[in-house]
Amino acid sequence: IKKDELQKAINLLLSGKYHIRRLSRLQATISGRKLPPALNEVFIGTSLYGRAIQLEIQIFSGRGATKIREKMDGLIVSTPTGSTAYSLSAGGPIVSSEIQSFVLTFVCSQRRLPSIILSEKTKLEVRSLNQDNPGVVVIDGNFLVKLNPSDIVKIEKSPHDAVFIDFGFHGRDSLEKWLNLT
Repeated sequence: IKKDELQKAINLLLSGKYHIRRLSRLQATISGRKLPPALNEVFIGTSLYGRAIQLEIQIFSGRGATKIREKMDGLIVSTPTGSTAYSLSAGGPIVSSEIQSFVLTFVCSQRRLPSIILSEKTKLEVRSLNQDNPGVVVIDGNFLVKLNPSDIVKIEKSPHDAVFIDFGFHGRDSLEKWLNLT
């Protein structure tokens, strides 16, 4: 809320004219240690600029498991909210917050893998195959953890959504609004 909108927001709150928005988050763990939940994205990548990292990504869905091994600068796992942030700038799609999903965006992958939209019921396990540069995990661009060679990063939907009061002032409820087409 902007400073000049504060009184209007208080009036809307007192009169019950607002919506509660629940936005999904991601929960990452490293070898059993929980990291803070991510509203936007979990990034796993190299800790040495200019050098790629070899990642093994296992995708566990209702139809079994899929394994991807790829050399890349990093992997972005984003929520629909985060799809308009780092993932979008790396070539990923914009995903409506109404779609219960998350996005895998491969950053500068050797085979130029496309982004993949997955059900939020999917679970991931990611490990670095680089022993000398196992990489880092970054949560929402703020929280950084260096990986050890034996670490496995597990990522799934957090059981705790982020909850916001929405007065309808701003927001990205539609693609048209986000792209400023209306």
